[in-house]
Amino acid sequence: LGHETIPGMMLLLQNNSKTAQELKSHAMQGIMEEGVSLNPSDEFEIVNNVRVEGNYVGHYNGTAVKAFAAGLINDLGSGLSLLVLTETDKFSSTHIQEANKLLNTVKFSKPKRENNEEVQFWKDRLRGQMLKYMLTRSSSDYNGGSTGYNESRTLSLCVNGRFNYYSNAHASVDTGTNAGGFLNNNDNNSGQYEIYHLNNSTWLKLAFESGETYEAELTTDETNLKTFIDGLRYYLAGDAECE
Repeated sequence: LGHETIPGMMLLLQNNSKTAQELKSHAMQGIMEEGVSLNPSDEFEIVNNVRVEGNYVGHYNGTAVKAFAAGLINDLGSGLSLLVLTETDKFSSTHIQEANKLLNTVKFSKPKRENNEEVQFWKDRLRGQMLKYMLTRSSSDYNGGSTGYNESRTLSLCVNGRFNYYSNAHASVDTGTNAGGFLNNNDNNSGQYEIYHLNNSTWLKLAFESGETYEAELTTDETNLKTFIDGLRYYLAGDAECE
């Protein structure tokens, strides 16, 4: 979000923390992403059992910035975190006031999930099934170099409501001058899944044993033959691998 007269920007983010202490621990780790490097300038404060707040300093796209951050816990589902930042010399109490003005309007409510024919369609389609996603990319240049990327994901949705998930990604680079490299990444996890209808769409929710959650929209093509999870084509690959 932006403002006509107040410099900087305000970001609204989802958080899945269940306690204020957990949210504080995540906040104290800072924010390190492409072009963004923010570290706490002091200890984050637990305001009450549903709110944590504090300040960051660092860089945003090469510019020195200061930020105020606050997070809200939601007992009904995912919570909300807010970050307002601007150039260090332009940050003022006005930024904190505007952040609090927005946070004070937040009200969490329990989603009204429907169990309709659409949900039954997807349950019949996916329960007890193994789903696979595969992606392969490769390219070459005039110097004899090449790059390659392979990714696969396997999702088993067991009849008892459990799921098993495995992913593998492999990237390689060959410069054509006896130099190159590769990256291999594996992830294996499990948990509970749910299929539900909300806001005219049907969703798949994966609740990992690590505490993380992932929600993706379920769709098909016009013929109902192809299955898409969050817009990615998955193939029905036989019976789910379950314990």
